[in-house]
Amino acid sequence: MPCPRFHRDIGGDYRRIRKGFMKRKVVAIITAAGSGLRIKGPVKKQFRELSGKPVIAWTLDVFEKSKIVNEVMLTVPRGKESYVRNNIIKKYNYKKIGKIISGGLHRQDSVFNALKQVNGDCSVVVIHDAVRPFVTEKMIHDSVMTAEEHGASTVAVPLIDTIKKVDSRGFVLTTISRENVWKTQTPQAFRYDLVMRAHTKFFRDKFRVTDDAVMIESIQEAVKVVMGSYRNIKLTSAEDFAIAESLLNAETKKTRHGIGYDIHKLEAGRKLILGGVKIPFNKGFIGHSDGDVLVHSICDAILGSIGEADIGVHFPDTDKKYKGISSLLLLKEVMNILSKRGYNINNLDSMIIAQSPRITPYVEKMKKMLAQVLNTGTGSIGIKATTNENIGLIGQGKGIAAYSVVSVIRK
Repeated sequence: MPCPRFHRDIGGDYRRIRKGFMKRKVVAIITAAGSGLRIKGPVKKQFRELSGKPVIAWTLDVFEKSKIVNEVMLTVPRGKESYVRNNIIKKYNYKKIGKIISGGLHRQDSVFNALKQVNGDCSVVVIHDAVRPFVTEKMIHDSVMTAEEHGASTVAVPLIDTIKKVDSRGFVLTTISRENVWKTQTPQAFRYDLVMRAHTKFFRDKFRVTDDAVMIESIQEAVKVVMGSYRNIKLTSAEDFAIAESLLNAETKKTRHGIGYDIHKLEAGRKLILGGVKIPFNKGFIGHSDGDVLVHSICDAILGSIGEADIGVHFPDTDKKYKGISSLLLLKEVMNILSKRGYNINNLDSMIIAQSPRITPYVEKMKKMLAQVLNTGTGSIGIKATTNENIGLIGQGKGIAAYSVVSVIRK
């Protein structure tokens, strides 16, 4: 085990050696062994349902998705091991949970029990409270990277409330300056050798502290703060659960937005299809599919709203099955992707840029055609058209372009 003093002495050189020759392995310890005495009831708070799912499952979802975490270890109340295995891990199909650890009398004991079962090739340990379900992948990533660089990190937020120090009778003694005062949260991340050394010392000396970062501070090692979020609340009271429900309800109705653009050249003798409507004209689009720039821009806007790759990735022009295909069929596939992600169309606004032909006479027919595929009403679809004032390829009648902006809303 590397000497912590050696870490400090060679500093950046050690970090470069570490990055160059040691593969990063990150283990997350999720602490869920608490008794939850502050919230009375038959179900412990970590297993209590929040918007239809146990609190602990909301938390584990984030660590399961995190690309930087290799393994998750879960501390649970003694006697709850089978319950967690069957009703949490199997039910929600978590793959990263390597071990379920029986908790100790205190949180500190539970974490130490888990640390002793971490494999020796672990480089960084992330410790997080199961009852902080609003942790994000970014917090986890930033915590790990900071711990790898500096040895230890804690997520925190700057204090925004005024703090008063009072005497035993409740009278104010002084007002404490908020400058450089932060409210600590989890996750907290540490190089494994460092946190293991601290926990071993505190176990031997029988000291109790409020979090793992305090241990690192107590052995005179630095802890770097990572920006957290005021949403990253710890659920300890009935009021906290009410706030959490409100936050999740707001998220489930969250609206997202996307923008799409497409342009195609025109060629004599081809069909002109826009918005799924055949428009009488002496030119049509050059393209692998039917070249419908309006529908293509809508597809890209929808895909963009949910962070998906563009239609060129989903429907490559090297694939023969898309040769000459109606773009409305591509839009149906895009809508399937949107639906699987849990979203519906909220509204669509499109602009077609064409010198000729005149588009306005066909707009209502386009809206009806698109409404059927988008599973929405025509009132949620806006289509406008303009010329390019005889400027450029479009202005010379050699091409047509379309922009689309879409908003989607979670089901």
